[in-house]
Amino acid sequence: MESIQRVMNAYSIYPANITQITDRLFRIQDGQGDYALKRSLMTHETAVSFENTYHLASSRNLDAVLPVYLTHNRKLHVEMDGHIYYLTPWVQTDEHRGRKDHIKGIYRHLGDIHARTKRKKDLAQEDAWKRFDTYRDYCQSTHRELTSFIGQFEKKRYMSPVELLVCTHFKELEAACHIGSKRTEQLVDSAKKDGTWSWSLCHGNLRMSHTLQTAADPFFINWENSRFDNAVSDLTGLYSRETLYHNHPGSWFIELFGSYMQRNRLSETELHLLVIHMLDPSHYMKLVKQYTGKADKGRMMDYIPPLQRYYRRVLFGLEFSQHIEQEFETISFQEDD
Repeated sequence: MESIQRVMNAYSIYPANITQITDRLFRIQDGQGDYALKRSLMTHETAVSFENTYHLASSRNLDAVLPVYLTHNRKLHVEMDGHIYYLTPWVQTDEHRGRKDHIKGIYRHLGDIHARTKRKKDLAQEDAWKRFDTYRDYCQSTHRELTSFIGQFEKKRYMSPVELLVCTHFKELEAACHIGSKRTEQLVDSAKKDGTWSWSLCHGNLRMSHTLQTAADPFFINWENSRFDNAVSDLTGLYSRETLYHNHPGSWFIELFGSYMQRNRLSETELHLLVIHMLDPSHYMKLVKQYTGKADKGRMMDYIPPLQRYYRRVLFGLEFSQHIEQEFETISFQEDD
């Protein structure tokens, strides 16, 4: 704890009690205040983005960004023994507030952050079209590959648990490939009409554990990976991490999505992009290819849990796509005749 004491000296704080919460998080109490000290993974390069984030949060009054204390030399972090530390208030979370209310608060304040920091620039169209054409071709080739695997599995008299699971998932994976391909075409059409692209301050590593649920409004913590990007990147990061497990709050993410749209209305192009990300079958297909490519299949449990997790993500994407169609009339998906 000697290094922690030296770090706190830079803030002119003299701890009466230091409690290690995780490998990188310490609770500091000095009899007058309660603080959270983080030993970050930042480098000198990423620390610059971190500093810029807090300067921007201050200038734009982004109250949901948990503030960072300044050292007595008015710096936002401290370097000590090869690590970069920063200090924030210790926030007491409200365990009695419902998870649904917390998600609604996350949407509202995340939308505010994205809207207040939004910039627009012309879209570099030629490069963008090539990338999306490539992804559309990927969806179509993935569907063919998956169909081929299903054909191989069904020829067997006895399928393994993995093969049976993939066959069970086939209908939804097929739909994800088909809708992903069509959404890509629609995205290109809408982007060509618009011709601009939005950039906002993004958290860069958004997950429920990087938000603090208080009696009033939530705080967003751990801005170590912050950057300017399209707002969709924060939403897809949050959904991708939180929808993998059986108890995920996916239905609430979908039901409450309007709370985000009220604060930062996404364009038709952005809505297409958000759905495309959530329907992406690449992680699922990587596992199927690993399984089929090995003579020794190894343990079934090396494949079944992750396949189930990525399947849950695809299911979320299908449900989210349907919700977008129903709630936002600017977007529609028409099946081929």
